[in-house]
Amino acid sequence: LLAQQGGANAQARALACQTMNALPAGQPLRLEQMLNTAFSRAPADAETHSQLLAQMALIASPAEAARFFPSAGALPSGCGLADRLLTLQGREDLARHWLMSASLTARFGAQLSNALGFWKELSDSAPKGSGFSFVDLAADCSGMMWGARLVTAESAASAATALARIDADTLLPPQALTLDEGLSEGEFNRRYGAITHLRCARDLRQKMALR
Repeated sequence: LLAQQGGANAQARALACQTMNALPAGQPLRLEQMLNTAFSRAPADAETHSQLLAQMALIASPAEAARFFPSAGALPSGCGLADRLLTLQGREDLARHWLMSASLTARFGAQLSNALGFWKELSDSAPKGSGFSFVDLAADCSGMMWGARLVTAESAASAATALARIDADTLLPPQALTLDEGLSEGEFNRRYGAITHLRCARDLRQKMALR
């Protein structure tokens, strides 16, 4: 039922396509470039911001985002990444984490976005996973913070203005890249334990909020 509320309106879809068409063809893209271009064109409207984030999440992670925004429909021809890479601080996974967390927070709230982010990292700590990553969580936290600001009436306009000129180090401070990642469940338990895990996550969110 929640997912059915995520239909993208025509204005947001047009903005997303205009953004992709304005970016360099045949070159790797940086998330800050995408955000700069999109939010320099976006109106200061919380609902349009929410729909625009959903469209950008569909561009970056079409299969995953379609589960949460099924009524957004397929991307028009020429609006996808094609063969281009989209990165944040040089990593594709961090760009996807940021956009999914921002769009989920904007549409469904921080509680759901936060729960899904932690579930993803816990799943990654399983034997066949890539490992629990506090770096991924840092990207999630940043996306959540901006997603919330973009759909809050009092901050929607200022958040869009900030994203229109934001850089990578503001989206995700370089220090975040030094956090632990690739941890198996056993290694995570040895280093942190369940209670410390929650404290680390809380502290991480607070640090990101201060940015």
